[in-house]
Amino acid sequence: MKKIFDLYLKSSVHVGLTVSSFTAITYLHLEIPVNTELIIFCFFSTIIAYNSVKYLDLIIQTKSSLSTNLKIILIISGLALAGTAYFIQIFGWIEILYLAILSLVSYLYSHTPSNRFKNLRSITGLKIVIIAVVWTGTTVILPGLNENLMSEARLWSETFQRFLLVIILTLPFDLRDLRVDYGKVKTIPQLMGIKQTKIFSGTLCALVIISEVLFSYKPLASSIMLIAVTGLLFLLTAKLTLFQSKYFASFWVEGIPIAWFLILYL
Repeated sequence: MKKIFDLYLKSSVHVGLTVSSFTAITYLHLEIPVNTELIIFCFFSTIIAYNSVKYLDLIIQTKSSLSTNLKIILIISGLALAGTAYFIQIFGWIEILYLAILSLVSYLYSHTPSNRFKNLRSITGLKIVIIAVVWTGTTVILPGLNENLMSEARLWSETFQRFLLVIILTLPFDLRDLRVDYGKVKTIPQLMGIKQTKIFSGTLCALVIISEVLFSYKPLASSIMLIAVTGLLFLLTAKLTLFQSKYFASFWVEGIPIAWFLILYL
């Protein structure tokens, strides 16, 4: 069971559920009909994007000597690619062009077109911004574009909050990776230190709550859930230590949007 659970995390199925849950939350917040096909597309495309970042170079280098786990991950990625190709037909050309731009940014996050250039991940302070831009662009802007809501203030309010929430959600991962990333990737904790990172997270949480109180457009239950989740993220980050349990960030923290969606939906 532990091997299956580890494979569930390593194959990016969990993060796929997280992104698709965030997308579903957008529909519930904006009170528009849920586009199930778009949500499923986000699930499959997230698996492809994350597995490409994590395993593409490794698969190219190892070639015929793939481990059993890597072969299973390759099969899961192939199924996700087929699902992405099938569901992309629901989009028009403008949305497909927009998705191509997001895909290019995701690729350049960990790869470079030439050895003369750095990937985006290695540029100081840019890693967390790129993650927030791509996640927000997928889970908020894409549904907004699909539903012709680009001129509505509520969409951009949701975009602002989601951008901040993704940064807040990413900080526990950067704190976890502080020891292994040292000297490689200039993350927020490396630039600011652990204490200042926690203060930064608290400031972002305060901005999310203030924006919700002042510019609320959601149903009351959605507003209460947003404030509760933001408070939970603040408490989790504030109590974080440099040495986390193995699954704390990769399962529990990343699973918060999944639980958020399920509670909100029910």
